[in-house]
Amino acid sequence: MQEEIEIIKSNIYLPPEDDYVMEVDEEELDKEDEEMREMLALIENAKGELDTTKEEELLKMMDRLDDDEYFEKLKVMLLLRNRQNSMQKSKETWRIKELLKLK
Repeated sequence: MQEEIEIIKSNIYLPPEDDYVMEVDEEELDKEDEEMREMLALIENAKGELDTTKEEELLKMMDRLDDDEYFEKLKVMLLLRNRQNSMQKSKETWRIKELLKLK
């Protein structure tokens, strides 16, 4: 029982008795903060551009809700894109098989 109590006491955080203060270079922190702010600004700008692009596309679609030709074109474009993707994948698969045959 005494051992358990000592283990529990050893795991309890006790503040240090000395007045140690970590030395941190303020200039280095300022540079890092500035770089972080620049990166966040870039991300926010990119996010805003993406959001407006999506909004523009949605507005175009809403304007053309009654336009059957527009949606037919979209379907055809999607089918072509899917076919291209599947062809690309089959080419890559073929290349891999050919490489495996060489070994």
